[in-house]
Amino acid sequence: MYKFGISYYQMLGSSRVPISNLEVRLVRPGQIFDSGISLREFLPDSGYYETDRLTEEDNGLYEIWDNKTDGHGGNSGKVTIIGKLDKSAFQKNCITAEALAEDCITSKHIKSSSLLFSKLSYETLTANQGKGDQTGQVPAIIGADKYSVHTLEGYTIEPQVILTSMCDTLLFINDIKLNGTKLTINVGIGRPGDNPQLVYNLVLIRV
Repeated sequence: MYKFGISYYQMLGSSRVPISNLEVRLVRPGQIFDSGISLREFLPDSGYYETDRLTEEDNGLYEIWDNKTDGHGGNSGKVTIIGKLDKSAFQKNCITAEALAEDCITSKHIKSSSLLFSKLSYETLTANQGKGDQTGQVPAIIGADKYSVHTLEGYTIEPQVILTSMCDTLLFINDIKLNGTKLTINVGIGRPGDNPQLVYNLVLIRV
């Protein structure tokens, strides 16, 4: 069984105000809003939506759709991976312009109309390599730290970073900063689940 959760909020000054009463669904690439997996708001007015009914049959890439701006449901531009990545992540048109920042893929990434995977390099990290922003402990401590901080050297461009959670604690990539050749990734630690633990993988992909 897998869980997935996402928080919706808007900033008013320095305060986060939850956005409640939305319809939020996980939609397979190429599918429509009505076919998606529905997420329920965990508590009234919390702005936190989740589902705990995912099995291995649900593994793969999903787009996150909601009715925040379109009453009939629309793509939020966010994607997530449940369990293991499956072939649907690479089907034609599964990633649309909505999900890509302008000019994030340029001609230097493409040769003869195809991305050369032999030119890609990657690095993997785990929660056991992240340092707590408040405690300085490795790994970070749920309830005491807001972020698990990963610091790496030797990067000249910002990589594509994929976070895969393997626990029921709410995790998210808060920010990625490149200062010279020093790369810093802050993994946000949110609401703990029924069995509080910190288990995740980070995959850093660069060309």
